[in-house]
Amino acid sequence: HVASAYVAGIRQDGDLLIVDRSINARPGHTIVVLWEGGFTVKKLYVRGNRIVLASSAGYPPIIVPEDIELDVWGVVRSNIHFHV
Repeated sequence: HVASAYVAGIRQDGDLLIVDRSINARPGHTIVVLWEGGFTVKKLYVRGNRIVLASSAGYPPIIVPEDIELDVWGVVRSNIHFHV
């Protein structure tokens, strides 16, 4: 279940994500990544030789330092939003 992830159509706390761990993440994919000890959902971009993790407007992107190896857990394939 998602908590506070407002990225590319994932808008509500409690949405259920379908994550495929067999897909190699590419720029533009919505990914689940292990960051600073917890999982987060971000859009993956590459600017120059830097990896950028972005969320929705109003939140600053994370520019991954060059000396950090990013631990991508999987690519979000779909999400389910519960109305009740």
